[in-house]
Amino acid sequence: MSRVATYDQLGPPTHLGLDGSFRTALVRCLSDEDACSGFNAAFSQHHLERRRLLNRIVRDLESGPRDCHFALAERLFSAFSVGAHRTKQSCAAALFVLTEACPQLGYARLLADVLSSPSVSLRRQGHRSLRHTWQPEFLGEVLKTWDQFRDPEAFELLAREMPQEWLAAAVDDAFVPGVRGRILARAAIRLAPTHPEVLERLFELSPASWAYSVAKLGGPFDVARLRDAFRQCEDLDDRSLVIWSIGQLRGWDLLLELHKADAIA
Repeated sequence: MSRVATYDQLGPPTHLGLDGSFRTALVRCLSDEDACSGFNAAFSQHHLERRRLLNRIVRDLESGPRDCHFALAERLFSAFSVGAHRTKQSCAAALFVLTEACPQLGYARLLADVLSSPSVSLRRQGHRSLRHTWQPEFLGEVLKTWDQFRDPEAFELLAREMPQEWLAAAVDDAFVPGVRGRILARAAIRLAPTHPEVLERLFELSPASWAYSVAKLGGPFDVARLRDAFRQCEDLDDRSLVIWSIGQLRGWDLLLELHKADAIA
């Protein structure tokens, strides 16, 4: 019996005793070919088993891809192309792990597939990956995604790459309710020196992100607006961000005022 078949007969993993340690050690004993063939592209395996196998394969890729790695990537791309939505999500997640470790396995192909998908969750996987794998050649794909879907995550990437003129023209489409403040803050910080009105738009949508942007820009220190920003925030994380921003602006007296009023304590 092959090692892969023997491993499969262990049954589902448990969180008891040394089961996890034994399984991780057994996976390390597999050959590169066995590790790749043992990964089930139908995703019937337990997610912990898939993670162990992927971690092992990624370590193998450090010494360069082999035929078995290209074959595994092709199996995943095939499953992605014909699978139901959940299968597509699982395939994309596994492929991002593999292709980020070794782009030759099809990173650009994967990006093109997920960024053109009608599924927002798949497109988000692509945008999330691009935050730490960005290369200038991906700009065209992200621009197409923004033009077609107006994804906030696409705007977040474009906000750090596109010229100010493009950002200023995109404000009306990007600065809308429901978009995460940190995405808008990135654009506001770049635009504010030449388009100060963007800070007012940001304040209306996210007072905490406005305070953060003002702090990053070094001012102006507007006590009344900062006090109002703090009081408008109901979320604890947002209030903490305003507090941080006031501290960055050296707002000692305002911090004491808010604390004394039991707004913080």
